[in-house]
Amino acid sequence: MHDCWTLVSGHCAEDPEYAVFVKRDNHRQMALMVFIGGHKVEILPSSSSRYDIAVDGGEAFDISKDDTYYYPSQTVVANGDHAEKSYMFKIYKWEGTFTIDSFLRTTVHYDGSHVSIVAPPHVKGQQCGMCGDFNRDHRYEMLGPQECQLRNGKEMVAAWSWDKEGSGECPKVERECHYSEENYFVKQT
Repeated sequence: MHDCWTLVSGHCAEDPEYAVFVKRDNHRQMALMVFIGGHKVEILPSSSSRYDIAVDGGEAFDISKDDTYYYPSQTVVANGDHAEKSYMFKIYKWEGTFTIDSFLRTTVHYDGSHVSIVAPPHVKGQQCGMCGDFNRDHRYEMLGPQECQLRNGKEMVAAWSWDKEGSGECPKVERECHYSEENYFVKQT
């Protein structure tokens, strides 16, 4: 992992529902950025056991163990008391793991060193990023954004890196990428 945001998994459609990015932060832990339903959630380690959460670039906050944050009401509920029935997404913390649950049926689990994504079934074959395209054909999981077959994990990370800050220091795939219709047609099945 490096200091640039890398797309782990995203809904790569004309109107995407979610995208999950990670990068190494200043504490050498994993930082998380999730775009969900048009909103940005960042969970950034501020120490080895504390995290700053920011929604849409707002003021950073943290939630305690067993607390749940609801958006858009921005309400924090302790221990499941008075759970909201209507929300765009919620963030809850159990032990050391944060879970982002969306009304779009996307779930992201994050603990500072690992991330897992549960994508809804209707995005099958429309995903992109390090996790592949979710079409159940493992022969073409190592595709980059230009639909090129990549050779290894290092090329995969470089291909899906996003230089959000414009530093020019993100890794790049060292060889030319040529579009392959074979990859395109397999991805459509």
